[in-house]
Amino acid sequence: MSDTDVLNLNVTVPVMENKTKPWPVMVFVHGGNFAGGSPAWPQNDLARFVKRSKELDMPLIAVSISYRVGALGFLTSEELRSSGLTGNNGLRDQITALLWLKSNIGGFGGDPDNITFVGQSAGGVSGMLHLSSKVPLFKRLACLGGQFLAVQPLPGSVHEELYSTATAILELQGLPTEERLKQLQSLPCEDLHKLHALPSRPVLDGDICNVLPTFASLERGIPSTLHQGRCQEIFIGDCAFDASILAGVLEKSKDDIASRFIAHLSETLPDKRELIHDLLVAYSLDSTSSPKDQEAVEAILQFGHDIAFYAPALTIAEAWDGPSYLYHFNEPNPWPGRWQGRSSHLTDLAFLWHNYDEFLSDDQRQTSRQFSADLISFVNGRAPWPAFHPPSASLVRTYGSSSDGSIAGLAMEKSSASGRRAVIFSLIEKGGADLLLEAFRSFLAKC
Repeated sequence: MSDTDVLNLNVTVPVMENKTKPWPVMVFVHGGNFAGGSPAWPQNDLARFVKRSKELDMPLIAVSISYRVGALGFLTSEELRSSGLTGNNGLRDQITALLWLKSNIGGFGGDPDNITFVGQSAGGVSGMLHLSSKVPLFKRLACLGGQFLAVQPLPGSVHEELYSTATAILELQGLPTEERLKQLQSLPCEDLHKLHALPSRPVLDGDICNVLPTFASLERGIPSTLHQGRCQEIFIGDCAFDASILAGVLEKSKDDIASRFIAHLSETLPDKRELIHDLLVAYSLDSTSSPKDQEAVEAILQFGHDIAFYAPALTIAEAWDGPSYLYHFNEPNPWPGRWQGRSSHLTDLAFLWHNYDEFLSDDQRQTSRQFSADLISFVNGRAPWPAFHPPSASLVRTYGSSSDGSIAGLAMEKSSASGRRAVIFSLIEKGGADLLLEAFRSFLAKC
């Protein structure tokens, strides 16, 4: 099987008798840490979402795209590029799909000039990276539980190390360059599964990815290299516990994890004793709290959520030079399992597409319907709620928790009603967001 055999589009069109104008187009790009995921998974079926748009008299076309992930999508090195094998193939696949839609979606009744990119997790990261495209790719962007501060492209030097490790795993390291490249290109795709444990990330190549996003850079607004003006609006938010997706990383070695986390902070932030103290107290990781290992894992994950999901979403919404719509999804995961009762990563998507309505309570279905109505409005170019323009207008949309009688509402950002912990911003003021994010990232890398 060729690696390009997986590249396809799923196009879902509303069934309507009287069509008066081209429909707006929503393009969904799945997550999966750039290592997995698929638009073909049943939970990503967009048919009910399109039906919902028709019910609201805001019909749209929904398209889901596949792209190469893992080594096929993101393994790169100077050796590969010098031989004509480009990097960032997964992102290039997405660009190819978007350009194809611009040329062909009119044949399905869609408006090629009215495309909204909707990315979940790594899909949201992708959407933000595409803002630096040399050609405009979409009119609006929605990032659900993922953006380019949480998952940054890696420099070429890191990819060189990953490539060296990959060739060693594949037993190609001692070969002459020409022979290694020949064998690498002739390997069955299945053999590349041996590389599944290697990080899969876009590379800073000066072409597809030409900017390293940081909190500090966004404090001055969206960098001009991102050509943000081509993308007029952004819809961005998080689940209350998106960092649940990282639990497996910490739990591989959770013995005495609180002490190891404290030692790591002392090592990486040697001049920030007060900051470390305040962080540990804020997340109940201090000696007074004496958390058990599993409690410490979840406390560290909560810090991770706040610095890698919540703070970035708010920062991007603030920096956006145009209408931005910030949301917080607080509806708990209703299904039995590890994260039942918590708004874990992907819970928002499970509600959004309506594929699990039969398993939701009446109140949960109301939350689901409001969430989908808001995104459908956004795709149609309508304001789903008042745009986020602090300090004069700092309203955010909240979804749930329906068990507390809250379906959907508006709250002041950083208020308790938003369902988020504003303490992270007190810590950011003392230490800097980039410093705290790097401390969390580097601890994950040690686990």
